[in-house]
Amino acid sequence: MRMQIKIFVYDLFALIALVSLATVYLKLPAFSAFIPEFLRVAIQCAWFGALGGVVISLKGIYDHSGAGPHNRWDDSYDLWHIGRPFSAAVAGAITYLLLLAISKNGEVSEPIVYAAAFIMGTQENRFFNFLTEVARLIVQVPSETKAPGFQLTTIKPTHARAGDLVILSGHGFAAQLQATVGGQPLVQAQVSADGTTVAGVLPAHDRGTFDVVITNPDGACATLREAFTFLP
Repeated sequence: MRMQIKIFVYDLFALIALVSLATVYLKLPAFSAFIPEFLRVAIQCAWFGALGGVVISLKGIYDHSGAGPHNRWDDSYDLWHIGRPFSAAVAGAITYLLLLAISKNGEVSEPIVYAAAFIMGTQENRFFNFLTEVARLIVQVPSETKAPGFQLTTIKPTHARAGDLVILSGHGFAAQLQATVGGQPLVQAQVSADGTTVAGVLPAHDRGTFDVVITNPDGACATLREAFTFLP
């Protein structure tokens, strides 16, 4: 319990430090004017990622503050909590690079980028899954070559909200295809060079479970029935 309190205080100081840095940054517009646009967004993504890391650390403290066998404090996670703001900051900055890598025109919406950086800062497993899928988009390993044919096999994740990134996998995807979820096209959809993966941002949509459809320019259509759920 004593170490748990120390980490709680550490997280509070980290939160205060982040707010202080943001305050100083916002009060120095002339300073930010000398920073290249790419670096400015990367720094701000690192900030949002670090904020997400502090938030998930605080949540972990709350979730493991009871006396039951499943919510007792585990000292083996102390270093995880201490390093979380820093590792989450790195994840936030790299998230920006990954979104740029799969963007068609080399541009991404800043609100979406900041939201993604915060989310990746809170969920390291989702970050590494995202990293793996983007790696498949931009680097094709020969042993991963798929058999020819047109097929839609999976969508990851299967539950998400508007503005989140999803990855569709299959075979035979054409560069100018249309990918829709619940009848609405993905935003900034990007097809991998080998035609096996599509990445895109979810559009605004009502909550519920819907079909995922990919249509190639030649009219060929592949569907995953009720494969994706929009969260509220």
